[in-house]
Amino acid sequence: MDMSSLTDNIVAFVVRLLLAACLASFTAAIGYIFSWFMVVSFLEITDTTVLVMSTTALGAGAGIGAGIGWSIFEWSLSDSIVSAALGIIGGIGGAWGGMYYGQTVYIMGGMPGIAEMSGMVRGAIIGANCLPLALTIYRAVRRGRF
Repeated sequence: MDMSSLTDNIVAFVVRLLLAACLASFTAAIGYIFSWFMVVSFLEITDTTVLVMSTTALGAGAGIGAGIGWSIFEWSLSDSIVSAALGIIGGIGGAWGGMYYGQTVYIMGGMPGIAEMSGMVRGAIIGANCLPLALTIYRAVRRGRF
């Protein structure tokens, strides 16, 4: 492998990482806003309902964005769907993990709920990018592109 090929792979990886993180952030915000419309419009508002809907919608939104960001146009439709599904699973898991992490780590006096929300957003974006990234690396190694 020559140096220009290695440089091209690194640049493509960094650009794809930034694209996936930006798309995950944007679609997570859309998912969170959508969850609030759902909670206010259709469901009885309880703390548990708000927590479950917002965390799941935030993680699913981030997962969709990350799955799209890590998809490669040469992939088949089923591979792109698997990438998006892995992103959704990772995003939801990351949002829940980030919420519990935020409750115990971030101390913000006078601002209840901000620490959990900060942890949810960070966890959703990181979790949503990890599984599609692993799939992309696996497919690239299997096809001999690295």
